[in-house]
Amino acid sequence: MSINQPQRDAAYAELQEVVSKLQRRIANEELQPAALILACRKILDLWIVAGGESTDDAVISFLGIESQSDHVLGGSQVKGGRDGDRVRFEPTSDDEAIEVGEIAHYFKESFASAVVGLADHLDVR
Repeated sequence: MSINQPQRDAAYAELQEVVSKLQRRIANEELQPAALILACRKILDLWIVAGGESTDDAVISFLGIESQSDHVLGGSQVKGGRDGDRVRFEPTSDDEAIEVGEIAHYFKESFASAVVGLADHLDVR
């Protein structure tokens, strides 16, 4: 967490912008599966820089989605293997695309709901 107030303010403003764009993409059904996973990471990163904690109620859903999808798209916890079988997908492989699609399909509704909740919390319209 940053103690630099201008940095925190900038992160908060960027978070509002990210959430606003996500709302539009969800409404227009333009959110791609990989973007859903990456958006969780982006939201959490910005939230923390803005002074929050990843376990705060406003972002806990994103933490849940991110933690269950960290084995794809070069997640921060990847150390050459996947949680259960220790076999990570090759980047941009068909197997990775299938896994990303399944994750997005499973979490699509909860992600959209989390975006609405965060938008309300941030007063983003």
